[in-house]
Amino acid sequence: MSVLHGVRLSLDERSARLLSPWLTSAVSYGVGIPSPEIRVRVDLAGTPPVSQVVAEEAAAWLGLTADGVILSDYSGSWFTVGGSPPVICGVLARTPESADEPPRYLLQSALLLALCAIGVYELHAAGLCTTDRALLLVGESGAGKSTTATALASAGCRYLGDDGLMIRRRADDVELFAHSPLFRLTENSLARFKALQGHASSDADGKWRFDASLAFPNRYLTYWRGPTALLFLARSSGRASVLSDLAPAEAVGLLVEQSSAFGLDAHSTPRQHLDLLAQLVARSYVARLELGSEWLDDPAGAAQRLLERTQSFSHTRVNQMIPPSAGHGSL
Repeated sequence: MSVLHGVRLSLDERSARLLSPWLTSAVSYGVGIPSPEIRVRVDLAGTPPVSQVVAEEAAAWLGLTADGVILSDYSGSWFTVGGSPPVICGVLARTPESADEPPRYLLQSALLLALCAIGVYELHAAGLCTTDRALLLVGESGAGKSTTATALASAGCRYLGDDGLMIRRRADDVELFAHSPLFRLTENSLARFKALQGHASSDADGKWRFDASLAFPNRYLTYWRGPTALLFLARSSGRASVLSDLAPAEAVGLLVEQSSAFGLDAHSTPRQHLDLLAQLVARSYVARLELGSEWLDDPAGAAQRLLERTQSFSHTRVNQMIPPSAGHGSL
């Protein structure tokens, strides 16, 4: 079984050959824990009729078909999502030479739509795990997720990923699934992790990437269900980092902002998605983490201080990471 974007794909031989530059080997999510799986068929003949175009961007457009949606670029590549369980079908107008070409973007977008239909949603966050809890680092691009995640992994944490993961409901809990073992750092951040520089290679956008499964062997965690701390990242003007209270309603709003599927006009299960984000907040310890310059000056020390602080998080007080008598505190 092959994997793309952290999801198992059911492929025929021709589809597997066409998508092979993007695929990785299947990973195990553990005994009794089914991983999400989507059927994909590539290189079909004929574009299906489009009843309405609902969104257009510079690189692609989104439309409706008789039984689902279609995503297409302007060079002849397209993917449809339809059926129950959902099936992705489509055409690649050219053989991909790069993982960053538009067809991959289209296929990943189609994959996110198909996952929504089965109750699996992407979250723009980094995921690290101690022995007893997951730490989800949530924030806009540039907020410091990758630097913080790399420092925590260097300090011994297991990891789900540095920039994205997937969530779904399971019974009365929320499951987290790994996205990719690739980490990406700016040149300035990478300079702080000398032991990792031999694993890094430059990306097209000027950042550096490395396979954390090689840099941190045996610590790639594909799945987590258990206690979770949600840390919403911001920047501090000082050296020390600060943890402060965050209201659950604000936390849900910030999670919505980091859930790209809410921006898709064809989102098939928006109510369920919102309910799942609310459930994640309700069952987590929630705080704002303002990152001081210590994360660049002394990432190892900053990571250790944060991990020490997580050991004091109450196991009985939901949404309360700071002692009741204190509204904020430096790490």
